[in-house]
Amino acid sequence: MAKRSSKKKKKKKPGNNNPPENGAWLPTRGGLIALGVISLLLAAWITIEGMKVNDFSESLLWGLGFGASIWMVFGVVFFVNKVLRGR
Repeated sequence: MAKRSSKKKKKKKPGNNNPPENGAWLPTRGGLIALGVISLLLAAWITIEGMKVNDFSESLLWGLGFGASIWMVFGVVFFVNKVLRGR
């Protein structure tokens, strides 16, 4: 006869066996508003600081470029997050 193992098997509890996911620490709407305000402030600051060296039109283009770069970084991070998490 075969000997029985002396180790006890753990019983599985019914329910969700998946590890808990980290929830969002900032609501989507609040995050987009904060991102918009930050990008506008950055664009204004770069434009104002650039007027010390260049004329207004070139400074405005630099400010808009820096403000848009915030949104490009957000878009890339959002896309990578969607791909990795599969949602």
